[in-house]
Amino acid sequence: MQAPPEDHNPLNRAYEAWAARTPVVCRGLCVGLAACYGFSWILDLQRGLEVVPFRIVRRFELWRLILSPCVGNSLLGTVVALFVLGDGVGPRLEQSWGSMRMMIATLTASVVINVSFCALCYLFTMMIGSAEPALAATSGGWPLLLCLITIECLSSPDGTRPLPCIPIQVPRDRYPAALLLLLLILGAPKLALSLGCAYGYGYAKGYLEVLKPKPALVARAEAAAALACVTSDPTFVSAERSLGASAFTVSGGDWADPENPSSVNRGFSTMMEEARRAAFPPEPPGGPGRTLGGSAPAAAPLVPAPTPPSPQRTARGNRDAILAAAERRSRQQNAGS
Repeated sequence: MQAPPEDHNPLNRAYEAWAARTPVVCRGLCVGLAACYGFSWILDLQRGLEVVPFRIVRRFELWRLILSPCVGNSLLGTVVALFVLGDGVGPRLEQSWGSMRMMIATLTASVVINVSFCALCYLFTMMIGSAEPALAATSGGWPLLLCLITIECLSSPDGTRPLPCIPIQVPRDRYPAALLLLLLILGAPKLALSLGCAYGYGYAKGYLEVLKPKPALVARAEAAAALACVTSDPTFVSAERSLGASAFTVSGGDWADPENPSSVNRGFSTMMEEARRAAFPPEPPGGPGRTLGGSAPAAAPLVPAPTPPSPQRTARGNRDAILAAAERRSRQQNAGS
């Protein structure tokens, strides 16, 4: 049987290596967000998927509560979401909870945040007597991302964390609030992001125990035949293999592997570094060398080296010079006498 051809694409090799070690839910979220952003250049689905309280309450368009994080993301927002979900925050939560609980908790957070947004918009409508708040729209994955960041941050034993692009260390329990303030200063949607941060604080502090997936529900979901495409994945983390609090013992972009609990550096940052090394391999210490079948480097032009004089010729010349000098002296003496 002939062996499959070797893959020479460094980006494809880096992606396959990242996909083989990233938990299935986080990998699916990353691929889905990237695909939705790419598809938005062909067909804009934001008007059909964004959260509009009037359409959800009056027209019962409930799919908006789940699918709204997939639309309305800019290129920068998509890149940040890929790093959050694929490099550190997402994998650490999935290793701690298990893949099925991670999926249920993410869907629950998206629904609760969007339902709270609709409820507050209708409350403002009744308070001011105008329909404008009910027609407000929100979309994008930032509320859900900030919720996951808050839960992961409060679950980690890290003392402080630096704000992005600002060399300031913030205590971990205040880091989500500081990040929220930074995003609001930069013009992010205020209500939706505040709800995402508040949900994360309430979930991590234990005030939303009723919304956490119960072990019986997780066990039934793992045994369901409809979810076999998820549970049969090699990177699926079952409830029995989940690491619990030990998944948060490694800080930054590192997270633990259930097969190897030691700290390992993984995720999108490692994937890009592997792709860079594969595309631009380091030069060997001895220089570039020669490639089999390649042309040899051009040789330097040959310059004839000067030939040293023979010892015999040197001695003969010295003797002749001495005899000529003696003959001149004798002639001078004869002429003087």
